[in-house]
Amino acid sequence: SIASRKRGGMNSLYTLALRQCSSLSSDLQHLASLSSQNQSPSTSSPIHSRIQSTLAELQQTVDDYDHMARREIVPQIREKALARVERFRKDLDQYKQEYKRVQVRA
Repeated sequence: SIASRKRGGMNSLYTLALRQCSSLSSDLQHLASLSSQNQSPSTSSPIHSRIQSTLAELQQTVDDYDHMARREIVPQIREKALARVERFRKDLDQYKQEYKRVQVRA
């Protein structure tokens, strides 16, 4: 059915967002560790590019997930998805703030 295909798409986006969050968390921890050891890489290094790229990709994934969630017909599924969107947006803001903090320390 169309509804189950949409949910499959939502599930894929949710899984992608979780992977992107995990990647960001790991990269930010690694960058923070380097900067605390006074070994901070230049802003043109691959880790900075990867973090910036993943932040942009996560923003797009969350926007796409939000769009699909708002079109969900089943109220319980819509509410759960929108709560996830809210949580992802908070996480994204925290990742951006952490990245800025690490850059300032560098």
